[in-house]
Amino acid sequence: MARRLLLFSSLFVMLLGAIPLAASAQGGMWRAPVSETTSATSPGVVITATLTEYHIALDPAQPKIKVGQHVLFIIHNAGKLAHEFMIMSDQMAGMQGMTMGQMDAMSVATVEPDQLHPGATVKLNVTFADPGTFRIACHLPGHEAMKASITVSA
Repeated sequence: MARRLLLFSSLFVMLLGAIPLAASAQGGMWRAPVSETTSATSPGVVITATLTEYHIALDPAQPKIKVGQHVLFIIHNAGKLAHEFMIMSDQMAGMQGMTMGQMDAMSVATVEPDQLHPGATVKLNVTFADPGTFRIACHLPGHEAMKASITVSA
């Protein structure tokens, strides 16, 4: 069973790796590109996210973020498995029965598992256009417990 899960996960990661991560407008939301360096705009908020099996720890735990403010996520996979880092609005995250592709298309920003292999650190620049609660999660099979949330104020 474990070998099948490993094989499925590896194939899934390879498939996702074939899909480039790019900025695109989708239903009023957009996907932020992952960058290895900070952008020219200095971040208003820096959040460090540490991923392990099966937890997401944010530092600061309750960051103060405002609409239009540049946020730099520094995401480190301290676990032994590849992980995904997806940010979705609370309303979208609560929808049941969506496929991974549908979730990916509706996300505010996503870092794919091929970029978050064990030991990897990536930087993600995001500017939130709307206030509200946003969920951060890894939606890979078996990783359902990996959740965190942030609030963006007007």
